[in-house]
Amino acid sequence: MTIKIQKGLDVPIEGDPAQEIEVSPIPKKIALDLTEFYHLRLRPNCKEGEDVSAGQVLAHDNHLKKRVFLSPASGKVIKIQRGEKRKIEQIIIEVKESEKEQIFSPVSLKESKEYLIEKLLEYGLFAHIWQRPLKRPAHPEVLPQLIFIQGLESAPFVPDPKYEIKGREEEFQYGISVLAKIAPVHLVYRDEAFASFKDVNQHRASGPHPIANPSVHIEAVSPITNENQVIWTLKVQGVLSIGSAFKKGKPHLFKTIALAGEGVKKEFRKNYYVRNGLSIDELTNGKLVDSDIRIISGDLLTGKVSRGFLGFFHNSITVINEVNKPEILPFLRMRKNEYTFSRGYLSAFSNKKAFSFSTQLKGSLRPIVMGDIYNKVMPLHVPVIPLLKAILANDFEMAIKLGLLEIDAEDFALCEFICPSKTPFTKIISRGIDEYIRLTFLG
Repeated sequence: MTIKIQKGLDVPIEGDPAQEIEVSPIPKKIALDLTEFYHLRLRPNCKEGEDVSAGQVLAHDNHLKKRVFLSPASGKVIKIQRGEKRKIEQIIIEVKESEKEQIFSPVSLKESKEYLIEKLLEYGLFAHIWQRPLKRPAHPEVLPQLIFIQGLESAPFVPDPKYEIKGREEEFQYGISVLAKIAPVHLVYRDEAFASFKDVNQHRASGPHPIANPSVHIEAVSPITNENQVIWTLKVQGVLSIGSAFKKGKPHLFKTIALAGEGVKKEFRKNYYVRNGLSIDELTNGKLVDSDIRIISGDLLTGKVSRGFLGFFHNSITVINEVNKPEILPFLRMRKNEYTFSRGYLSAFSNKKAFSFSTQLKGSLRPIVMGDIYNKVMPLHVPVIPLLKAILANDFEMAIKLGLLEIDAEDFALCEFICPSKTPFTKIISRGIDEYIRLTFLG
């Protein structure tokens, strides 16, 4: 199948990275970032001051103790960072010069489905798998009907996954074959580097962002119609991790990320081959401009303000200008050099292809503007404003009818980006999904 969308937007932001890869040295500090797993009640398997090896269990899910999270480095645990309600957010490790890796037992493709799932748990690989509908960490006792692999990226600055599999095609193929033993696998891609893999249903995709979002792929191939459907989704990094552990018996500890944005000196805007969970301060040292900046772990639309270390699923570090000074009478400015989606500035009539973006909102939160503007960047067949209102009203019966089961918060990032009312779409959608899960599945 060819998946093609017209609605969406490739954000025209200045600061693109050069398409070259520099190998970054192993940092002095690395962290296992667990903030994405706020759904789970995690407990540490280590103590501050303890020596650990790469691939060793550092934390587990208190409700499903077999679900474990492994160390991305070998060294000494120097801090277990906790957040609200003492939830574990980061486990920070001081890296040793001579690292030790945990050795796994390779797993044959001839093993049973149950044995493969048991090993996915034991090797900490369920951390890479999400479950739909209502995106949440996959549960090993609820087998999927389909598995989707996201073989492309479309968010600003995020590197093409083809860099991830270059030289690791055997591991990627093995990861696909393992997943194919559990359920039919669908690989959605844009680059020809993914066209030759077997044991998988291949789908080419084209169009603007959010063409890489799994919600778009699922709707095109096998739409979700009820909450009893189970679909797993993975990124290329997750498939490589499965292939490396099962085929070679070694944890996969590296990824390709982009360091980009106007806050990065031009000569350092490029892709880097780095360790998972690396210290962002170490990577960016000497590479940033001397002005007020904000460092974001992740892409411009869905990333988070840096907490010092690269996020578990993040493949980019974005640096933009920090502007805290409010504008005087902003609605009277015609703006020749600033981006406009609604063609409300003079810049709409220029030939400028990339624009400068900062943290400035240019206005405060206002009542939601009714209109068709959001549907212009929403490729999913969901009514944006009616669904948002249903979630705000906790009317989940109506929200289900309007498409709550088909979406994830990231699908609304562009709506938030272009919103004249500064409505926090992603936060509202995420909160609504979490509340429905709590009411329906957790009682």
